[in-house]
Amino acid sequence: MRGSRFIDQTGSAGNVHLGDFAVIGEVTERVDSSPDNFVNGSLGPNSTVSGMWLQHLKVGLWLTGTNDNLVVENNRFLDMTADGLNLNGNARGVKVRNNFLRNQGDDALAMWSLNGPDVNSSFENNTISQPNLANGIAIYGGTDITVRNNLISDTNALGSGIAISNQKFLDPFHPLAGTITVDGNTLVRTGAMNPNWNHPMGALRVDSYDSAIEAQVRITNTTVTDSPYSAFEFVSGSGRGYAAKNITVDGATVNRAGTVVVQAETQGAATFRNVTATGVGSAGVYNCPYPSGSGTFAVTNGGGNSGWDSTWSDCSSWPQPGQGNPDPDPDRNLAQGRPATATGSQDVYTPARPSTETPTATGSRPTTPSRRPSRSTSAPGSRCAGWC
Repeated sequence: MRGSRFIDQTGSAGNVHLGDFAVIGEVTERVDSSPDNFVNGSLGPNSTVSGMWLQHLKVGLWLTGTNDNLVVENNRFLDMTADGLNLNGNARGVKVRNNFLRNQGDDALAMWSLNGPDVNSSFENNTISQPNLANGIAIYGGTDITVRNNLISDTNALGSGIAISNQKFLDPFHPLAGTITVDGNTLVRTGAMNPNWNHPMGALRVDSYDSAIEAQVRITNTTVTDSPYSAFEFVSGSGRGYAAKNITVDGATVNRAGTVVVQAETQGAATFRNVTATGVGSAGVYNCPYPSGSGTFAVTNGGGNSGWDSTWSDCSSWPQPGQGNPDPDPDRNLAQGRPATATGSQDVYTPARPSTETPTATGSRPTTPSRRPSRSTSAPGSRCAGWC
């Protein structure tokens, strides 16, 4: 069938089953105040969406209200002007699996815990290609969330392959809580430059944007291939320096990262085990928390790591793809005018670095424009286009 709207309702008794037909829309421009979505609102508990071909809409499924135990599987989401699917709060036990998404105009798959937390919900076994703005998969808050066995490729602008974030956009927001499981995902050519920040975003990003991350974040069995910049980024995207902590990265293969394996830009801590890297473009670790003096990011070697034992030596510059570490300036006094705590460098391994390296001033970083994306000016309940 042809049309830009199919279901637009705030509530449903549930047991709605949509399957095995196509909806081809005629949306050519994103208008956030217009619900040009296949589903806008609630399908009610114990519903299913399967075997659908959804194309040229604003959003495939923008889900609010009650959608407990919803299953969305074996669908195609093509050429949306915004998200492919967004669990917009209060989603409990929702499973989104085995879907194909290409050419979305915002996050391909997102959970956004607005008004109530998304709880015990999952994105599994999905294939995502070419999200043109923002992230392949984005988790904005929520409790006990799982992102497992997804293949994500070719992010284009202002996003990562996977983002685990406390960016709230609007209130009331429910931050990350419980255990966030990110397991078995493959990221190919993901991560992109963010012109609002004037620096790159990693293939997998953990972002304490509006509040510290207190949840247990478990990132396991990840493959990162040909990221144009870093593999793992830890940042407080608002520039306020909230801590990103309680993070474990266990089992990762990083092939040909353009700059670094770990891009740490805020205070916090992460433990890395069994992370192997080959073909790293610049250095193993960029560890320069911002703002200056906000704290340190502890990179703990849990064993089994290889191929990324060097640290970027100049926090006043961003590593460029394939650049390699800059030669130290023999006339530069890195300690002058700084406290003793500012002249150390977080490293990944316990053995000393080669004597040719110079300790870094981890508190400094280049002056850049405001890192905060502009807030949405659209109607209440809408969200700006990913990273605005």
